[in-house]
Amino acid sequence: MIKTSNEMSIKSLARVTKTTRNLEKPRPLKLSNLNRHTTFDGSSVRLNSVEEIMHLIDMVSGSIANGNIEQGLQPNIINMCSNLKAYGQQLETIYKDQLDRAFVNFRNGCREEQLDVVSRLHLLEIIELRAMQWQCKDTDSYYKQKLYQLE
Repeated sequence: MIKTSNEMSIKSLARVTKTTRNLEKPRPLKLSNLNRHTTFDGSSVRLNSVEEIMHLIDMVSGSIANGNIEQGLQPNIINMCSNLKAYGQQLETIYKDQLDRAFVNFRNGCREEQLDVVSRLHLLEIIELRAMQWQCKDTDSYYKQKLYQLE
Protein backbone atom coordinates (compact mmCIF):
# COMPACT_ATOMS: atom_id res chain seq x y z
CA MET A 1 0.00 0.00 0.00
CA ILE A 2 1.43 3.36 -1.04
CA LYS A 3 0.67 6.37 1.14
CA THR A 4 0.07 9.69 -0.43
CA SER A 5 1.98 12.76 0.64
CA ASN A 6 -1.24 14.26 1.99
CA GLU A 7 -1.73 11.35 4.43
CA MET A 8 1.89 11.60 5.57
CA SER A 9 1.70 15.33 6.19
CA ILE A 10 -1.49 14.91 8.27
CA LYS A 11 0.22 12.31 10.47
CA SER A 12 3.33 14.44 10.89
CA LEU A 13 1.15 17.45 11.71
CA ALA A 14 -0.74 15.40 14.30
CA ARG A 15 2.56 14.34 15.84
CA VAL A 16 3.74 17.96 16.07
CA THR A 17 0.55 19.18 17.69
CA LYS A 18 0.64 16.41 20.28
CA THR A 19 4.05 17.53 21.51
CA THR A 20 3.01 21.11 22.22
CA ARG A 21 1.70 21.94 25.62
CA ASN A 22 -0.19 24.80 27.12
CA LEU A 23 1.91 27.60 28.50
CA GLU A 24 1.02 28.93 31.91
CA LYS A 25 1.10 32.57 32.91
CA PRO A 26 4.42 33.27 34.68
CA ARG A 27 4.36 33.84 38.42
CA PRO A 28 5.19 37.34 39.69
CA LEU A 29 8.86 37.94 40.25
CA LYS A 30 9.95 37.60 43.84
CA LEU A 31 12.32 40.26 45.03
CA SER A 32 15.42 38.96 46.74
CA ASN A 33 16.10 39.61 50.42
CA LEU A 34 12.55 40.65 51.20
CA ASN A 35 10.73 39.67 54.32
CA ARG A 36 7.29 41.05 54.95
CA HIS A 37 7.33 43.06 58.13
CA THR A 38 5.13 45.90 59.31
CA THR A 39 5.12 48.48 61.99
CA PHE A 40 2.07 49.98 63.61
CA ASP A 41 2.08 53.01 61.35
CA GLY A 42 2.58 50.91 58.20
CA SER A 43 5.65 52.89 57.19
CA SER A 44 8.09 50.02 56.77
CA VAL A 45 6.10 47.39 54.96
CA ARG A 46 8.24 45.45 52.51
CA LEU A 47 6.33 44.02 49.60
CA ASN A 48 7.07 40.60 48.12
CA SER A 49 6.78 41.20 44.40
CA VAL A 50 7.27 43.91 41.82
CA GLU A 51 3.58 43.64 41.04
CA GLU A 52 2.70 44.55 44.64
CA ILE A 53 5.02 47.54 44.50
CA MET A 54 3.55 48.66 41.18
CA HIS A 55 0.04 48.28 42.61
CA LEU A 56 1.03 50.58 45.48
CA ILE A 57 2.56 53.08 43.05
CA ASP A 58 -0.60 53.04 40.92
CA MET A 59 -2.78 53.49 43.99
CA VAL A 60 -0.78 56.48 45.28
CA SER A 61 -0.53 57.99 41.80
CA GLY A 62 -4.27 57.59 41.23
CA SER A 63 -5.12 59.14 44.59
CA ILE A 64 -2.96 62.17 43.84
CA ALA A 65 -4.32 62.50 40.29
CA ASN A 66 -7.94 62.33 41.49
CA GLY A 67 -7.33 64.76 44.34
CA ASN A 68 -8.09 62.09 46.97
CA ILE A 69 -5.52 63.46 49.37
CA GLU A 70 -6.32 62.15 52.80
CA GLN A 71 -4.57 61.24 56.04
CA GLY A 72 -4.16 57.57 55.03
CA LEU A 73 -2.09 58.54 52.00
CA GLN A 74 1.06 59.49 53.94
CA PRO A 75 1.92 55.93 55.15
CA ASN A 76 1.42 54.66 51.59
CA ILE A 77 3.74 57.35 50.22
CA ILE A 78 6.40 56.54 52.83
CA ASN A 79 6.07 52.80 52.09
CA MET A 80 6.25 53.41 48.34
CA CYS A 81 9.32 55.60 48.81
CA SER A 82 11.20 52.96 50.80
CA ASN A 83 10.37 50.25 48.26
CA LEU A 84 11.37 52.49 45.35
CA LYS A 85 14.69 53.26 47.01
CA ALA A 86 15.41 49.56 47.25
CA TYR A 87 13.96 48.31 43.96
CA GLY A 88 13.48 51.33 41.70
CA GLN A 89 16.15 50.25 39.25
CA GLN A 90 14.54 46.81 38.83
CA LEU A 91 11.11 48.36 38.35
CA GLU A 92 12.49 50.84 35.83
CA THR A 93 13.59 48.07 33.47
CA ILE A 94 10.21 46.31 33.59
CA TYR A 95 7.65 49.10 34.07
CA LYS A 96 9.24 52.23 32.57
CA ASP A 97 6.10 53.54 30.83
CA GLN A 98 3.94 52.95 33.88
CA LEU A 99 6.49 54.71 36.09
CA ASP A 100 6.61 57.65 33.63
CA ARG A 101 2.86 58.15 34.02
CA ALA A 102 2.98 57.80 37.81
CA PHE A 103 5.86 60.25 38.20
CA VAL A 104 3.93 62.93 36.32
CA ASN A 105 1.29 62.64 39.05
CA PHE A 106 3.98 62.66 41.76
CA ARG A 107 5.43 65.89 40.37
CA ASN A 108 1.98 67.43 40.33
CA GLY A 109 1.36 66.16 43.85
CA CYS A 110 4.44 67.98 45.12
CA ARG A 111 2.70 71.22 44.19
CA GLU A 112 -0.51 70.33 46.03
CA GLU A 113 -0.78 72.36 49.21
CA GLN A 114 -3.40 69.90 50.51
CA LEU A 115 -0.72 67.21 50.71
CA ASP A 116 1.26 67.28 53.95
CA VAL A 117 4.89 68.44 53.91
CA VAL A 118 6.34 65.03 54.86
CA SER A 119 4.57 63.33 51.94
CA ARG A 120 5.68 66.04 49.54
CA LEU A 121 9.26 65.68 50.75
CA HIS A 122 9.18 61.91 50.16
CA LEU A 123 7.76 62.44 46.67
CA LEU A 124 10.52 64.93 45.89
CA GLU A 125 13.09 62.45 47.11
CA ILE A 126 11.96 59.66 44.78
CA ILE A 127 11.60 62.09 41.87
CA GLU A 128 15.19 63.20 42.37
CA LEU A 129 16.37 59.62 42.90
CA ARG A 130 14.79 58.52 39.61
CA ALA A 131 16.29 61.52 37.81
CA MET A 132 19.71 60.29 38.99
CA GLN A 133 19.01 56.76 37.63
CA TRP A 134 18.31 55.37 41.12
CA GLN A 135 21.87 56.05 42.29
CA CYS A 136 21.56 57.29 45.86
CA LYS A 137 24.42 59.68 46.45
CA ASP A 138 23.89 62.76 48.58
CA THR A 139 20.12 62.79 48.39
CA ASP A 140 19.56 60.26 51.16
CA SER A 141 21.37 62.27 53.82
CA TYR A 142 19.84 65.53 52.56
CA TYR A 143 16.27 64.26 52.83
CA LYS A 144 16.91 62.55 56.18
CA GLN A 145 18.13 65.89 57.50
CA LYS A 146 15.04 67.68 56.14
CA LEU A 147 12.73 65.10 57.72
CA TYR A 148 14.55 65.46 61.03
CA GLN A 149 14.10 69.24 60.86
CA LEU A 150 10.35 68.81 60.29
CA GLU A 151 9.98 66.65 63.40
